[in-house]
Amino acid sequence: MQASTVNLNAVIPLEAFRTVNAGLSRPEMELAISQAQTLFDELYVHLLLKQSMHAVDPVQRLKTMMLRLGSIGNENEFHRQMIATFVSVQDLHTNYLLPEPYRSAVAFLPFMVEEYYDAAGFPHYPVTRVMPQAIQRPFEPGVEITHWNGMPVVNAITLNAADHAGSNAAARHLQGLLTMTTRPLLQSLSPREDWVTLTFNHRSGVGEIRFPWMVFRPRPTPAAVPADDADAAGSSTLGVDVGLEKAHRARQLLFVPESANRETLAGAAPVDGRQISDVPTQNPTTFPNEIEFGIKRTSSGIFGFLRLRSFDIQDVQAYVTEIMRILGRLPGNGLILDVRSNPGGNILAGEHLLQLFTDKAIEPEPVQIRNTVGTGVLSRAELLSQWNRSIMLSVETGDMYSQPFPVSSRETTNAIGRKYFGPVALIIDAACYSTTDFFSAGFQDHQIGPVLGYDQTTGAGGANVWTHELFRQLWPDRKHQAFLPLPKGMSMRAAFRRSIRVGANAGIPVEDLGVSANFHHRRTQRDILENDADLYDEAGRILTTLA
Repeated sequence: MQASTVNLNAVIPLEAFRTVNAGLSRPEMELAISQAQTLFDELYVHLLLKQSMHAVDPVQRLKTMMLRLGSIGNENEFHRQMIATFVSVQDLHTNYLLPEPYRSAVAFLPFMVEEYYDAAGFPHYPVTRVMPQAIQRPFEPGVEITHWNGMPVVNAITLNAADHAGSNAAARHLQGLLTMTTRPLLQSLSPREDWVTLTFNHRSGVGEIRFPWMVFRPRPTPAAVPADDADAAGSSTLGVDVGLEKAHRARQLLFVPESANRETLAGAAPVDGRQISDVPTQNPTTFPNEIEFGIKRTSSGIFGFLRLRSFDIQDVQAYVTEIMRILGRLPGNGLILDVRSNPGGNILAGEHLLQLFTDKAIEPEPVQIRNTVGTGVLSRAELLSQWNRSIMLSVETGDMYSQPFPVSSRETTNAIGRKYFGPVALIIDAACYSTTDFFSAGFQDHQIGPVLGYDQTTGAGGANVWTHELFRQLWPDRKHQAFLPLPKGMSMRAAFRRSIRVGANAGIPVEDLGVSANFHHRRTQRDILENDADLYDEAGRILTTLA
């Protein structure tokens, strides 16, 4: 079947997008299945954990899929089964990434819905943003959705969450919520329906409205690490939820298009003479998509504020230098450090920041590799040489995992030292993932300060993730190459090196467990209406107890 000529550079209805496909042949499907089997069987570091915790067997599932490939009716069904196999391990690092035309596309509805809890503990789902052209009064920001296609909205979120991975219940729920209106098609098939019908409460009563799903291609974030390029800085030290990263980017361009203007500032030296604004986006930074900062006026006083939205950057030194500059401008009486919904990025960027907030020597999280024939071959590569000996010895010892070694060096994670000397409180949620798990675990394990969470834990992504293409490029045995180029631009990723914690939590894995908050704050209606005012009041109260 030939791919459609529909123009995907424009915003098009989902109905039109359904006519396109990658045109995969049966041999190409067979190749994809066999490569996925090698990835899981030989290199996936969490395979034993996931088999135990979730009672799944992706390797056997792929074998069965290969055997029954002739009965798969069409390309969409092939993609659906591949996605389901990867989702079964509940790991946002480990994905089947669809080829074009799906890969760079995002399906969206022209509004955003968020969640808060009332005093009795019941959830509510207000609309917080609407694209101007989609406002049809009384449907506007502030209305509350009660039903989604006739289904109670909380049930619709639960149903949607089942199509997405998540290492714990809170992470799966948040994935379900975040993809209700913005759905990257990189690792998810198109929504089942061409449009949604919403029932909502407004000031004058109850309304109903219908919106069609649309599709567009957001341009990528400029600073992101090229994950498939073995020569690119950061490609082998990534830990990121790529789906959430792409969803954030799409929402930024759809609902805050003016923020794209800040990208022109990237790399330009900000002027420090101007007064810091209460509005973080008005304070210039060389990393406008990754960093926001300012001051927060709370019921307990005025504190510094630093929001780390992403660690997905190549130039770690420039990133750390910019954070140092910002810390020098913020009030010294206390800092609210907010990493909510940070999908991760370059592990080096996250771990190198920890030293700026403490006098303690930073011990970066060590990582382990599964002991298999495949990892034995791969560890001959210079990049992995320190893991090689223990993997080779496992033939005799029977150990499941290699010795642990850190991705970051102790020298670089302690080369700068402390730069902020006031108390610090860290804010997390269940969308914090991977490198943000590394950062949050290090923050807690080195007792830098308390952790305040919208959710009880982070998203629990405890690994360094490599793409199929990276495995292919770094495979040292050229005569017996295990990884072949994938057809039509499809890709795969797998958690390759698992992280374990240090300090009082030494030896505990992060995967599926995450970092637990010391204090829990459920989002309130005031948080929705006043830019997280109750959350920051709670953070301010915590900071006053540390002074």
